[in-house]
Amino acid sequence: MELQLALASHRLRCPTYLLYADDILIFYAASRANTHRLKFILDRYANISGQVFNPAKSKLYFGKHVPTHNHRYVRFILGIGLRELPFIYLGVPLFRGVPKALHLCVLWAKACATKEEGGLGIRSIKLMNEAFLHKLAWTMLIDTDASMGFIRAHFWKDSVAHAHIPSSVWSGLRPYAIRISGEGR
Repeated sequence: MELQLALASHRLRCPTYLLYADDILIFYAASRANTHRLKFILDRYANISGQVFNPAKSKLYFGKHVPTHNHRYVRFILGIGLRELPFIYLGVPLFRGVPKALHLCVLWAKACATKEEGGLGIRSIKLMNEAFLHKLAWTMLIDTDASMGFIRAHFWKDSVAHAHIPSSVWSGLRPYAIRISGEGR
């Protein structure tokens, strides 16, 4: 007994389910026949495994093209309460439609927050790049290695603030070198 798949945007098929730890997200076309199939599958699973899903801990989310009368029918058959999109699942907002730049900025900020703050503890690429550029500028300024001496002679000359070298690397590094050298004061 198979469930009819839900269609994602542009007639793409979406997954039938996602598993994470003890959570199961089930995606299906919310028709009456499919709802009875899902109820049969859940009941059969409970009879075989002894594990029963708890409707009080479960939630229903419908796509925008599911008619309201289907909402009521599915809720009645499965005994699960209705919730609205968007919602947060494991710190990630789930929503319908195409993500907007604002969604992605919020997601990245959340991902970069510490675990204690409810984030994933991922280091910010921007901050890591700035730290790397500061370290590289510092190394160029103080390292006595011959290769760094060559770089200082080529880029630094008399003043890093007035150095103009046509280089994509130098144009990104120059503001940090000015700050590290103290010429920006």
